[in-house]
Amino acid sequence: MNAKRTPAPRKKPGITATNNAKLFVLDTNVLLHDPTSLFRFEEHDLFVPMMTLEELDGNKKGMTEVARNARQVSRLLDTIVSGYENNIATGIHLSEPSHDLASGRLFLQTEAMNGELPASLPTSRGDNEILSVVMFLQHKFAQRPVILTASPVNDGTVSTKLGGRNQRLDEYATALKAFSEKEKLPFADQFHACLDPWGKNKPREKLQAAFADLKQAASDDSLAGVEALRTFLAAQEKNPSKGVNLLGDPVHPGAPGQLMMAAALLKELGAVGFVSSAIVDAPGETVVVKGCEVSAIKGNSTGVAFDRLDGSQPFPIPDEARSVLALAPDVLALSQYTLAIKGLEDGDYLLKIGGVTSGRVTAKQMVNGINLTSLTPIAASKGVNPIV
Repeated sequence: MNAKRTPAPRKKPGITATNNAKLFVLDTNVLLHDPTSLFRFEEHDLFVPMMTLEELDGNKKGMTEVARNARQVSRLLDTIVSGYENNIATGIHLSEPSHDLASGRLFLQTEAMNGELPASLPTSRGDNEILSVVMFLQHKFAQRPVILTASPVNDGTVSTKLGGRNQRLDEYATALKAFSEKEKLPFADQFHACLDPWGKNKPREKLQAAFADLKQAASDDSLAGVEALRTFLAAQEKNPSKGVNLLGDPVHPGAPGQLMMAAALLKELGAVGFVSSAIVDAPGETVVVKGCEVSAIKGNSTGVAFDRLDGSQPFPIPDEARSVLALAPDVLALSQYTLAIKGLEDGDYLLKIGGVTSGRVTAKQMVNGINLTSLTPIAASKGVNPIV
């Protein structure tokens, strides 16, 4: 198939109040987590505050993932801005540097922006300066939405025993929520949604992070006490409440922590969790569906195949973040993508979606129904019937 790409239309210069595209103010954490996020906002415009640039510069030293990402973002920004120094105020089109992945514009802060913030906010130069920029832009371009949020530090602190940075952040999140309600701004309280699960997980997380080294040590027969170590590791593998490694660092968690934060944001903002549901009668063609269409049913009591067309997509759970479901199973509430099959003979079955083996289930599980989002692809096994 041959397709001709139509160039994205050029926008008028400057930030306008009537532009339908959203204006995203980028916090440092966003860029440190994903250096290529500059190109992930499609047609929307991006604004980078001075404080974000300063914090990026302050994180560049070292060999950590955060330091590497800070250096990568800095190089990327230098490349984008190079040759456009005179056009920063009017916005740099991202079509060319993103190879048409994004069609919005990039704005860098070139002047002081002092939005009014409540006196109740705890002192934090970086956070408050970025918030001040957000509020300045929100009041100047009132038709463009802004969402305020705060997230915890993964340092083992819980709500009943606040301390360190989380004590300040607790005050910050509480004051920010009150301020957002007064100003009638959307607010998502990531802080209190993630604080206790992260804090209670922390002691086990440290152990989980050390498992790779412990397993390597357990393979050394000459190590004193190696049998006891092997027994301990075997017991931990079977432990249903073992910890989850959130990866990253306390301030910038990796994929598992980011998934929890994203879910908390969506839940706070009232995201609809229902995707679709289907109930299929294997021997016959009785179907009860909602949010999807089921057709071409073929089957009997030992297996069934059908086509399913969903009206919306499930909440994406990357493989590298899936481990966090053990810590936060309510994440799946944002992706109620269910299937139930009745009339199957007792036994084990392979569930295939799009030809990919996605799980092994029992007939009883299928009668009760499963959330397809929770499945992890597995290798096909002998002696089980395929549900294709």
